[in-house]
Amino acid sequence: GYGALLQKTVSMRYQEDHSLRIIDVEPPLYSTVFMVYRKDSPVTAAMRAFIETTKGYLKERDYAHV
Repeated sequence: GYGALLQKTVSMRYQEDHSLRIIDVEPPLYSTVFMVYRKDSPVTAAMRAFIETTKGYLKERDYAHV
């Protein structure tokens, strides 16, 4: 089949596959990521921990909009 994809990392398995062409993109690409969850659903303890951990991680690195 045919196909192409953008991927952050390439595993050794694919790096060793000589049927694939792997091209480093320069300059690096950046994307915006959103965290989305329902306002009308309960937030589980695991979800709350994930949200707070993620917010803390981003604040430590001075990312905007946290």
